[in-house]
Amino acid sequence: MRNGRLALQARCLFQFHTNHMCTSMCYNRNCVCGELLRLYFPNVNLYADSTFKCSRGSHETARSRWIDIVMQFSSANSTMGTLNETWCDSTNFTKPSCKEDVLQAVGYGSVFLLGFLVNAAALRALIVKQSSWTDTHIYMLNLVIADTSLLLFLPFRIYNAFFCMDRNYLCTFLIFLHYTNMYASILTTTAISVQRYLILRFPLQARTWKKKKETACAVCSLIWGFLVVSWVIFREDNDPKNLWTCFERCKNRPLHVEFIYIMVCLGYITPLLIIVFCSSSIIRIFQVHDKSEEIKTVIRIVTTNMIVFIICYTPIHVAFVVNYYKSPNIWLVGESSPEHKYLLVSEWIASTNCCFDSISYY
Repeated sequence: MRNGRLALQARCLFQFHTNHMCTSMCYNRNCVCGELLRLYFPNVNLYADSTFKCSRGSHETARSRWIDIVMQFSSANSTMGTLNETWCDSTNFTKPSCKEDVLQAVGYGSVFLLGFLVNAAALRALIVKQSSWTDTHIYMLNLVIADTSLLLFLPFRIYNAFFCMDRNYLCTFLIFLHYTNMYASILTTTAISVQRYLILRFPLQARTWKKKKETACAVCSLIWGFLVVSWVIFREDNDPKNLWTCFERCKNRPLHVEFIYIMVCLGYITPLLIIVFCSSSIIRIFQVHDKSEEIKTVIRIVTTNMIVFIICYTPIHVAFVVNYYKSPNIWLVGESSPEHKYLLVSEWIASTNCCFDSISYY
C-alpha cells in the first residue's frame, strides 16, 4: 500500500513538471491523477474548488493547489498508515468482536454444556460398557474424540465473548484445535456412511472381509494425518501477526486460496456428495427389502443424519468463500459487514454438530 502511494505521488509529480493536461492534479474528475487520488484517499478534498479547471495556462494556480494537496497527502498518509496498523497490528482498536457479546457466550455455552453431557455419555458407553470392539466402534470412538476435542475450544470462545484475548500462539493453537476437529468429525462421518453402505450393499462379501478393525484404524489415522499435514503446510495463515483478534483474521490478509479450496472441496463438497450418495442408497435398499416399523425408524435416522450434516456444515463453507472474495475495504472503519456476521453465526451452527453426532450415532 505504501509503495502504491509513493508511486502515485511520483507519477503525479512527473505530470506536474512535464506540463501535461493533468499537471497539477487538478480537481477535474476526468484527470487520471485525481481519480487515483480519490480512490486511494477518499477523505482528501480534491474537488473543493469547483471553479478550478484543468488547463495548460493555469500553472501558478496549479502550483498553489499542488502545495495544498501535498499537505493533505501528508495528513492522509499518516491517517492511512495508522489505520493499517490499527487494522492488523494494534491491540487498542475497539472492534465489534472485542465488545462484550452475551449472545455469543450464551450460544457457545449452551453447545458446550449439552455437548459435554452427550459426548461423556457416548464415551462411557463405548469404553466402559463395550466388551468387544468392531470396526464400527473404532469409527464411533474417533468421532467422539473429535467432538470432545472440539468442545475444549468452546470455553475460550466463551471467555473471548467478554474479554478480548490477546493475539498469541495460544490463539493459533485454538484455531487449529477448532477446525482440525471439525473436519475430523466431517471425514469420520463420511467414513461411517461408506462403511454402512458397503455392509448393506455387499452383505455376503462383508462377512468374509478380514482386517476390518485394522482398516478402520488406518482410515482414522489417515484422517488425522491429512488434517495435521494440511494445517502444518498453511500454518502461517493463522500466525498471530495475521490475526485481527484471537479468533478472527486481519481483513486484508485472507487465507491462501489453495487452503480455501482444500477446506471447501475436500473438507465439505466431496464428503457431502459421498454422504448423500451412501445415505440415499441405504434408504433405497431398506425400502425395497423391508417395510417394517423398525426399518422405517432406521430410514428416518439415516435421513436425519444427512439433513443435519447439510444444515450444520453448508453455511460455514459458504461463508468461507463469500468472505474470501469480499473486498476488505468495508472493514476499514472497523464495522462488521453482513458477511462477517454471517460467518460468526455459521461458526456457531457448525459447532452444534458435536451435539447431534452423539444423539444420531451412539
